[in-house]
Amino acid sequence: MNVLFIAYHPVSYPVMLSQGLPYMSGLSKNGVRYSLLTFETDKSKTCSGRYISEFGAPVKWRYLTYHNRPRIAATIFDVTLGILTVTYMILRDKIKIIHARGFIPALIALIPAKLFRVRLFFDTRGLLADKYVCGGLLNKNGLSYKIMRYCEDLLLKHSDIFTVETDSHAEVVKKTQSYLTPKMRMIPCCVDMSKFDYRLYEYSREDEFRLVYSGQIGTWYLLDKMLDFFKIALQEFSRAHFTFISENDPAVFYSAAKRIGIDENKIIVRKADSKDIPNLLAAANVGVFFMNPYRRYNTFPIKFGEYLASGLPVVVNSGIGDCDKMIRKENVGAIVKDFSAGEYKISVGILRLLLKEGEALKKRCRLAAEECCSLEKGIEGYWSIYKDLAG
Repeated sequence: MNVLFIAYHPVSYPVMLSQGLPYMSGLSKNGVRYSLLTFETDKSKTCSGRYISEFGAPVKWRYLTYHNRPRIAATIFDVTLGILTVTYMILRDKIKIIHARGFIPALIALIPAKLFRVRLFFDTRGLLADKYVCGGLLNKNGLSYKIMRYCEDLLLKHSDIFTVETDSHAEVVKKTQSYLTPKMRMIPCCVDMSKFDYRLYEYSREDEFRLVYSGQIGTWYLLDKMLDFFKIALQEFSRAHFTFISENDPAVFYSAAKRIGIDENKIIVRKADSKDIPNLLAAANVGVFFMNPYRRYNTFPIKFGEYLASGLPVVVNSGIGDCDKMIRKENVGAIVKDFSAGEYKISVGILRLLLKEGEALKKRCRLAAEECCSLEKGIEGYWSIYKDLAG
């Protein structure tokens, strides 16, 4: 089975390392032969090449240079060159299925797929237009948003199969675009349970509140709100500390803490390679993320599964994908209904009770991750899609 996987970012991009290569590695064991098209920067080429050389299965890798200025013209240029490159790769590698991971890869794939009668799998990872509005990158009344929404609907209509990340998103599709339901599949962002496992690390289990946030901040994730929550937690846990695992400038975190009135000694900022993140998560005992909830029913944050797999209960604001439902069902965290001191105090109280369960809580969190978002389940889901497309 020859599959072309398209990603509009480098091989070395964190999302590709957690949500691309691991799936490809597992599916290669089922006989899938991958060709891979990525978009690289001058800085990423060497590192991406190293990951490809270390990949456990043969893959035909081709890359194009990523352009970002001026934004719209650069993207149009990348899409055009991508269409020509995909056409060449279809013919060269005898491709039968295109796995387009995201909006831009699907745009690149659409014309060649139809021209050469190749099956198109649109792995949406949550539709992009509303996410951009949420992050302040687009105006929901603007022309760019309307064009992007039109293109997304076009891709959903003309793809052979598409995925969504959450049951909440699937329900929206069923209600508003029911004719698309037969070719819709749900696969959340999955986590490698063998890597994110608190049992692999030994740490002191003192009675303290060790909060952790992993990932970038700014566009969607709300640093000030998370620090407001931590300030309330400090009233209950005087020895609490907050670790940020992020590529952002540490000064951003320390200045925000100072502005909110938090002693900078309570804040730890760490830059870490992907291989070191499981260790750092295991050193915490609560994971957190707050994000703009605007139409986030289509989002399953990668960090949610990684926190749970690491044995951490999670505190999150309401309205983020299936997080609310899962936290309530499995009793693995707390949900902030709004960004207020009262809600923060309620959530801190819930977490205090949960943390008293010790090892039982960690096991429950990990089991919840295994049941909903383990890498093995993700591979099974993609393999089922590939078989349907090939059959």
